[in-house]
Amino acid sequence: RTSTISGNSFNVVATSSFAANIATAGPIAGGRDVAAAFSSTEVHWYAITTGLGSTAPIGLVSTTRPPAGPAMPTTAGYSAWCYLGASPYTSASTTVLADHYVRGPWATFSPYQPTSVVSTNPATEVTLTLSSQIPSNAETIRLRVGSAQTGGGTIVDPIHIRVVSSQDLWTQTLTNTTTSVMIFHPVDVPNVSRSVIYQSASSAGASAPGMTIDVMGWTNPIGA
Repeated sequence: RTSTISGNSFNVVATSSFAANIATAGPIAGGRDVAAAFSSTEVHWYAITTGLGSTAPIGLVSTTRPPAGPAMPTTAGYSAWCYLGASPYTSASTTVLADHYVRGPWATFSPYQPTSVVSTNPATEVTLTLSSQIPSNAETIRLRVGSAQTGGGTIVDPIHIRVVSSQDLWTQTLTNTTTSVMIFHPVDVPNVSRSVIYQSASSAGASAPGMTIDVMGWTNPIGA
């Protein structure tokens, strides 16, 4: 489904593949919607078309998200766009943050992206900011949350994931009597200012499991 500059909408059926190159200066179909390299932390992908009856849409990359949409090329009469989704972007390397695949609304990193939370055991709440790894308009964030224990004895370690203080979205207690174990789970949380709260209060002391959080992906606001 596409939206015209005048606010109307209609359907476009593509009869061939198309591409958009983030390195191609614009505004131009198949490239960026501006001449200079992007300096933001995210980019937004669009399919653009010449309007009703078109069967040959083409890609366009912008730093402007809907509902404003991209700056349209002035050539060939492009008059409508369709939002495809967003990607985290790094201006230092002028490309997307890391390889990822998009199917429907879901975007998945390949491989998952590490965060600063590695083998830690905070007894009080800590906020983890994900603004460099998740687009601002993501609806859901998929985390990879795990606990690894290398000491002996019985470990009872409650892990907490939240977006609001003291309100668990996900929690798990790990009990282990072996000398080495690592357990990871995918955890989906709503995007609330691109951050999550974590806590891993353990009474096991030095041999307590270390909590680790990675980012697996996100959902774009494009429907199912």
